[in-house]
Amino acid sequence: MPRRPLLFLTLVLCLHGLIWLVFEHARFVPPPLQLPSALQTVFLQAPAPPPPVRPTPAQRPAPAALPHQPPPLTPSQADAISTSDSAPLQTDATAAAPSRVAAPTPTAPAPPAEPLVPAPAPLPLHLPPSGSMRMKVVRQTQRNPVYGIADFVWQRNEHAYRMQIDASLDLLLTSLRLYRLQSEGRIDSQGIQPQTMRETRRGHDETSTRFDYAQGRINFSAQAASVALLSGAQDRASIFMQLAGMAAAAEFHTGQQIEVQVAEESAAHRFLFQVGTLETIATGVGSITAWHLLRPARAGAYNSSLEIWLAPDYHWYPVQIRNTEPDGAVTTQTMSSITFTNDLEADHAP
Repeated sequence: MPRRPLLFLTLVLCLHGLIWLVFEHARFVPPPLQLPSALQTVFLQAPAPPPPVRPTPAQRPAPAALPHQPPPLTPSQADAISTSDSAPLQTDATAAAPSRVAAPTPTAPAPPAEPLVPAPAPLPLHLPPSGSMRMKVVRQTQRNPVYGIADFVWQRNEHAYRMQIDASLDLLLTSLRLYRLQSEGRIDSQGIQPQTMRETRRGHDETSTRFDYAQGRINFSAQAASVALLSGAQDRASIFMQLAGMAAAAEFHTGQQIEVQVAEESAAHRFLFQVGTLETIATGVGSITAWHLLRPARAGAYNSSLEIWLAPDYHWYPVQIRNTEPDGAVTTQTMSSITFTNDLEADHAP
């Protein structure tokens, strides 16, 4: 047989066999897959996963329901209200439902009214009785000490006072007066109320300080300017007896502070005294127990410090006074004698 027809027949048989395989494979159905029971529980009986949830747009909250609005009033109802304010109006809805009274909104209780506080009563003072006191003066500097004498004269009655302080240089056979300070004024419920202070220094003209209570000013002859007059103000002389009156009315205690406006020759400053302790000091009449008061130096106001010792057994008279200056000079006045005298005449007035 020739080769070409044989090759053609072989190709036909191959195509016929391929077609038969294709049709036979299409009719073949494979048996079901058999899994172990444990795996069947997990894979075959597990529920199908839920379908993906699509996000839904946010919904706006529903508007709050408006309160029930009663129907409009009829003309007859309006007339009833105008003629009788006490008759409550009932609509159909309110007539059908039982009456309910809205609970009042709780409010914070109002604070109790503060009682009226009366103005504080004036500080009681027991001013010392009239008397005269001599003091020994020692001024200690870097050089030799200087000795002198100071005389305090205090006179008063129920309504007025007069005070004078003289300072003299103690010489061998006599004394030379160097300084005089005079103060006079009234006495009221707050104690001493100075009106005029006059100051005379050897070789200088007299200066005066006047207290104008009507205008509330302190005036100085040494300068044209004046300063405000504060309640309880004193001058350089009266301050000693004012402090004595305060201590006699209510005895001091350690740590107490006392502030008083004090007028001097050409200015007025607030003196802040600090109460120390009871101390025993040596005087010309023996050892005396006295309260120690200190007014420290104050920058911009006064550069010296002032110390005062008030003796309860001597009607709180200032039995010792000490002044310390910035340069270190110390002037100490200590009582050497004291005499209590008669008061001013009852009709004396400054």
